Amino acid sequence: MQEVEFYYPDELLSSMSKADVDAAKVQQKMVAAPPADNGAAIKVAAVDPAELNFAYGISGANVPWRPLRAFDDGSHVYLEMPTSMKTTEAPALLIGAGGGTQMVNYRVHGNYLVVDRLFDKGVLLAGVGRQQDRVTIAYAGGER
Repeated sequence: MQEVEFYYPDELLSSMSKADVDAAKVQQKMVAAPPADNGAAIKVAAVDPAELNFAYGISGANVPWRPLRAFDDGSHVYLEMPTSMKTTEAPALLIGAGGGTQMVNYRVHGNYLVVDRLFDKGVLLAGVGRQQDRVTIAYAGGER
């Protein structure tokens, strides 16, 4: 036998009870001071807007998760997504790498997908086989 674990119900109940109390305190703070949502812009990048590069083209299927625009700040690519994406599946992102493609991770920040690297061509895709939907994001600018 490689591993043995012991289960102590009293300790588990105590931990759960403490977590419930902590969650209730956080909830009370949120109700007392709700976040202000007055339509203000979401801060995505700490960069001068003049340094943003909007030289990206978007083509492909007309799906609820098709980006509205793409831009980069010199180190990250930002894909602005429509609000309708919140009710659909999130697509996978493939980028060209070494003569092939590789799947890369992205972070969701408000209505933006943030890719932690630059790419020349990326494909957002969802579905399988003939039911697959694709949207291509291609860099159309000059040398970086």
